[in-house]
Amino acid sequence: MKTNWVFLGVLLLACPVLGRTFVSLKSDEVNMRTGPGERFPIKFVYHKRTYPLEVLDTYDHWHQVQEADGTTGWVRETMVSSARYVRIQEETPLLAKPLADAPQKGTVKAGVIGRIRKCAALSDYCLIQFKEIKGWLSKKSLWGIDPEEEID
Repeated sequence: MKTNWVFLGVLLLACPVLGRTFVSLKSDEVNMRTGPGERFPIKFVYHKRTYPLEVLDTYDHWHQVQEADGTTGWVRETMVSSARYVRIQEETPLLAKPLADAPQKGTVKAGVIGRIRKCAALSDYCLIQFKEIKGWLSKKSLWGIDPEEEID
């Protein structure tokens, strides 16, 4: 029996860990549906291009997606982009450098959407752009990136 547990442990270590997949909306008007197809009722209409979503599953030309609050539904794959954006989860300082004691450039309010410019897998910070302003934010305050993910 002990051999089986060791074998299972080796298998788990050998298998790559599948990361989460995040996308953003391409349009200012995107329908979230209750199922993967036009015949399913519209559950919600998004009115924010660049809004980040996590892809949970795919079927035909549809993605089952989830929002930061756990809401799930289906969107047509042509309505999403691989461009990476995050949603700020809580008011947080925008830092000049990726250090806890770095000078603050300002404060970013919860609900604001920003574009990911850089994230290191082993860092606690990501460089985020809000129109013309860039700064570093703690990954803990962001939704739309896996904590171990690297973006360069």
